[in-house]
Amino acid sequence: MKIIDKSNTYINSDLNWLADIPANWSIKRIKEIMLRLDQGWSPNAAPWPTMSNSYGVLKLSAISNNQFFELENKEIPPDEVSSDVLLAEKGRVLMTRSNTPDLVGEACFIRKTPYAKLIVPDLIFSLLLNPNKVSSSYFAYLINSHSFSYLKTISARGLNDSMVKISQATVKNWKICLPPKDVQQKIANYIEMQLTDINKTIDILEGKIELYESLRLNMIFDCVTKGINFNNNNMTDTESNWLEKIPKGWKMLPVRNVLNNISVKNKNSINNNYLSLVAKIGVIPYAEKGKLGNKKPDNLEKCKVVSCGDLVLNTMNFSIGSFGLSKYNGVCSSVYLVLRANKNCNGNYLYRIFQTKHFQNYVSSFGKGILDIRMAIKWESLKNIEIPIPSEEEQIKIAHYIDIKETEINNVIKNMKKQVSCLKELSIAFVDEVTTGKRTFTYEKDI
Repeated sequence: MKIIDKSNTYINSDLNWLADIPANWSIKRIKEIMLRLDQGWSPNAAPWPTMSNSYGVLKLSAISNNQFFELENKEIPPDEVSSDVLLAEKGRVLMTRSNTPDLVGEACFIRKTPYAKLIVPDLIFSLLLNPNKVSSSYFAYLINSHSFSYLKTISARGLNDSMVKISQATVKNWKICLPPKDVQQKIANYIEMQLTDINKTIDILEGKIELYESLRLNMIFDCVTKGINFNNNNMTDTESNWLEKIPKGWKMLPVRNVLNNISVKNKNSINNNYLSLVAKIGVIPYAEKGKLGNKKPDNLEKCKVVSCGDLVLNTMNFSIGSFGLSKYNGVCSSVYLVLRANKNCNGNYLYRIFQTKHFQNYVSSFGKGILDIRMAIKWESLKNIEIPIPSEEEQIKIAHYIDIKETEINNVIKNMKKQVSCLKELSIAFVDEVTTGKRTFTYEKDI
């Protein structure tokens, strides 16, 4: 397949989501090219995927990025399965009928028989298209194209902005563009071939990003537990349950000896700079948070006062990285811990200890709660945990060294993430141009 000049004859499509199409393409309503459009039901299910000899119900996450992820399902007890269930079958197109505004209407083509009896829930449509009129794989790519997203957006309805739905009648009356039947599958195959190459590159880059993230965390751990100039002969044993050795001359001190628990309330709401705590990001002004997390309270009097350099910690979400070193003066939720470094202690160095997975895992073992990711950490437990403390001078040197090295690593990660973002944008643009006829082809051999 090779690209030819785009100057082929084009005509107006008369579609509200697409301007021109090649003159030999046609416009059809989906109901004209389909045989069936069904939606299933959502039974009670376990939170784990089903085995190959059992039933499972698909989750919305089974449809993502033009692909069918069959392991995204939940096992169904045998007594919950009825005789008339709608199963995901090879050759069908699945489409979410209810989801967030940016994901509703996302589709995928089932290329092979699923590994188990996977039930289509009521939030997903199952389309059986007429093979004599349309290629199902081409259809799925078109439905997911950037241009077509406009039609899905204006078609969706909902009581709020978080979840919207699309009706069967709406889907059936959608108008789509279709190239000649013999061209549709060749276009779909060409898209798949190109996306395979792009996705391989993305996978390599994302793998490297993970390695650099691991390198960053390991660097921080080594610095706060071994020092900058590590010498194995200069290490001594500790009695700690989370750290075996520290450099000679260092001390293992309880958190209460180096950090004060600050509980000063915002009397008379003097300070109105409400600060948010975002997992893996840290402390930021509420205005920069967007729609993430909890809303700002109307009354700020009960909030805790935060000073620049304080460590703010969400005791319910500490294990998933919900803590940070504040760069701002302000106030935060009263349920957070606000910790301030004692005299002769460097807050940045102490914050780096909190960043290490070894310390996080050990602290989390003292948590109380039902869910592993929401185990509340009480100050009464945290204050007694011992951490490695060198001299203040060395704390400052270590913190400064980590800042420099982390910046270097983060710059590498930032560049690779930019490459991944560009490749993903390229994929979106490529699929859109090919499925809507903006880029045309001549065929030297079958693809």
